[in-house]
Amino acid sequence: MVEKKKQETEQQGKKQQWLKILALLLILGFMLYKAENYFGWIGYRETWTICVDYMKQGVFWGGQPHCEGALLPFYIIGLLDTLVGREQVQIATIMLSTIISMLFFWIFWKAVKREKLDEDFFLPALLFGLLFYINTVTNLEAVLNSFFFFCAYYLLFYSEHKWKYYAAGIFLFLSIISKI
Repeated sequence: MVEKKKQETEQQGKKQQWLKILALLLILGFMLYKAENYFGWIGYRETWTICVDYMKQGVFWGGQPHCEGALLPFYIIGLLDTLVGREQVQIATIMLSTIISMLFFWIFWKAVKREKLDEDFFLPALLFGLLFYINTVTNLEAVLNSFFFFCAYYLLFYSEHKWKYYAAGIFLFLSIISKI
């Protein structure tokens, strides 16, 4: 009898978890749809394609007039342009932003758990999705900048590693060269 009640409780808990995941996906999917309707699937500034061409020609550092921006996104977009082709760079950039956002959420979730703020994933995931992912998926600079900055924060405050200050400095440097 006790075993049966325990199984029912576990099944109900699993059902609630799946409902939370479904609600989270529906809410974030709707918000992503609205963000895409408003901004479009841009992923990066489209004027940067000329700057990527300048990089490939070796004249990027010659003071090109409209190639303002941070260094790291130019190199990442140049690499994606080489790997997937010019026609697919936009979608590849958004996919890369999504992967970086998932890594960011994983580190964010580790910080939430260390602070014992919430044992349930729903509210942190919802807040993360609404406040971070929806606002940055269309902007590679913002994703990189925020991710590297939070990595440095996490290392400084939650790591006991001997070299944490050096690693945090590297992440802060990457954050600086990711966005002006």
